[in-house]
Amino acid sequence: MVAIPDGYMNDLLNIRREVHDTADAMMADVPRTLHSVPRPMIAIAEALHYEVVSIIVTDVNNFHGCSNGSRIYIDISHQPWERRFTIGHELGHRCLWVGHKEWECNAYAEAVLLPRNDVRQVLGEWVGHPLSLKAWAVREHEEGLVTRLTKRYGVGYNALISALGNYGYIVDVPPWSARLNGDRVFEEYFQYFRALKANASRRGPL
Repeated sequence: MVAIPDGYMNDLLNIRREVHDTADAMMADVPRTLHSVPRPMIAIAEALHYEVVSIIVTDVNNFHGCSNGSRIYIDISHQPWERRFTIGHELGHRCLWVGHKEWECNAYAEAVLLPRNDVRQVLGEWVGHPLSLKAWAVREHEEGLVTRLTKRYGVGYNALISALGNYGYIVDVPPWSARLNGDRVFEEYFQYFRALKANASRRGPL
């Protein structure tokens, strides 16, 4: 994983706190009926006077979405959880400070889709304490815990694993740093999970 320079963690913590505070302030401006999870992202955008426009993009690689004025464009060919994350990301572009970075918009989408207070309450009830990446893979293999969480919040596995790390529920990932190493953190988790599946297949039914 990427080495974190001395002193950078505090800066990262402060930025992520500001991102979450900004997301919370945005949610305070939408009706309470839209605060339930999974978050109704199109309705939230509309409550903030943005129009979500679905398009099909065939000539741009890795296009997820963009915003222009009061319109947010999403690619209708993407998975529902991808479209939901894109709306959150584009809201970040509209609501964050001047000069913000792309990863901050990803953090903003994460903050909206996976509200920290709800996540901590649910993990306190379902898990109880932080787990290692390998233990998360074991819980997914044995009881589908990670899948249950993705369905509760309407997000993809990558976003969920990132949030678990950022909220301090993965013991071998420094809190709030998962976005720096997001793909690597997720790949390490998935390697554990694939190994468990492969071992189970070799053993066969009990």
